[in-house]
Amino acid sequence: MSASLSDVQNQTIAAIVRAVDEGRGHCVIRLLDEFVQEADLTALFALREALHNARPSPGLRSRTVSPR
Repeated sequence: MSASLSDVQNQTIAAIVRAVDEGRGHCVIRLLDEFVQEADLTALFALREALHNARPSPGLRSRTVSPR
């Protein structure tokens, strides 16, 4: 995470990534609502990077569409 972010922003980004990973959509929405109230562009890019880095590689993703 970025050194220019506050501890609260870093903790919130980690909580958002965890909630996304665990599929807790209601928590993601609540956390994002709180995060964007104070987030500047640097914080938003840090969140984007954290979410991108947390994604499984394409070869490891489970298929949601059955092959025909």
